[in-house]
Amino acid sequence: MAEPSCAIEELSDSPEPPSPSFQTAADAQAAPGSSGGAGGAAASDGAGAAAADDAAGGEAGPPRPPLTPPDDCEAVTEDRGVLKTVLVEGDGERPCLHARCLVNYVGYLADGGELFIDSLADSDAREPVVLVAGRGSSLREVGLQLALQTMRRGERAAVYVTDPAYGYGKQGSFSFPSVPPDAALVYVVTLVAWEPPEEKSDRRGLLFEERLEAAERRRLEGNKLFAEGKLVEALAKYAMSLSFTDEDFLLQLEGPHLDKAAAVMVPVHLNMAAAQIKQGDFHTAIHNCSQVLLRDAENVKALFRRGRARAALGQTTDAIADLEKALRLAPEDKAVLRELHVARQALKQERAAAAKLFRGAFGAPPEPKPDGGASAAGGGGAAVQAGGGGGGAAVQAGGRGGGGGSRGLAAWVLCALWAVLAAVLGWVRRAVARPRVRKAAPAPA
Repeated sequence: MAEPSCAIEELSDSPEPPSPSFQTAADAQAAPGSSGGAGGAAASDGAGAAAADDAAGGEAGPPRPPLTPPDDCEAVTEDRGVLKTVLVEGDGERPCLHARCLVNYVGYLADGGELFIDSLADSDAREPVVLVAGRGSSLREVGLQLALQTMRRGERAAVYVTDPAYGYGKQGSFSFPSVPPDAALVYVVTLVAWEPPEEKSDRRGLLFEERLEAAERRRLEGNKLFAEGKLVEALAKYAMSLSFTDEDFLLQLEGPHLDKAAAVMVPVHLNMAAAQIKQGDFHTAIHNCSQVLLRDAENVKALFRRGRARAALGQTTDAIADLEKALRLAPEDKAVLRELHVARQALKQERAAAAKLFRGAFGAPPEPKPDGGASAAGGGGAAVQAGGGGGGAAVQAGGRGGGGGSRGLAAWVLCALWAVLAAVLGWVRRAVARPRVRKAAPAPA
């Protein structure tokens, strides 16, 4: 069965727009220059770093680019909330997801061109700072970090954050750096060097962003295995992804941090449900879809997949309820329409089978007359009579004409129920009226 057109979200790597708040201490620690970690990556090519520093403008800083994005800008995000234009070409491979990048950058307000940050001038060590390529879990400067994943070593680019959600959001920043609410931003950034992310063995030492990034990488690995048809291995990766956002971790979060964690977990649950439906594990698929719907009751993919799983288990009425809600939210989705049609046909077959069962037990239900009345045995109405023994009880019910086929069927079902009840009452009456045989008392010795 085809998935809804919206059902490819989990295979997309574009992050959700961030919520504004504060920057973590990990992003504020610069000065990696001379030893260890990302600083070693910079030192491995000192000439390249120096050239990049010169390209960034040195003491005077780079010249300010146009505050309006040129027409030939490259779209960093699908919604064009982040755009990029190359000012100086770089070389080598682009950073991998969540690579630690050494950069120099300056930032301007698009409205008026006021400088609000200069990474070199604002650093006591006057060395490149560390940002994470593709980090979507930060609560500010997400657009800048997404753009890093499209750059090459030594490249200098102008990055236009036209959607404030990718910058400092609706709240802005009233500490350092000072950015007004809902501000569009312009950056000039130079990528000095980068190195792949490090996996820490002790999760307790992971920062909030590092946990979500580890979960995201495993989700992407699971997606690759899913595409190759390796469902068991994919489910293992998805389960490992969820282990980084366990209940103890979530209990410590609130507000935008909890929203960020949910944005990572939701596609994992949906992917697991998709794999489990392919495996025939419908009960677990329903559980994973329900986990998503607890956070987002209008998630079309969760409703669609839960509806499919419920239909496969014969829970047709519940399946139709899920699919009808999905269709209201996505009325043009052909996959939802097809699945809903199949479920409705299954419900019709179930009702036809139930009617056939009643006919076999109690006789045929009344047929509707051409004039809208309901035919009845004996001309005046449908009667079912049940009696219990000699002077037993009798129950008679008549169907009134003029009610149409559905009313006649309802009257027939009611008559059948009365007949069953009368039979039970007659049996009870006979059992109560039956004389009891008293045992004779034993003769005295």
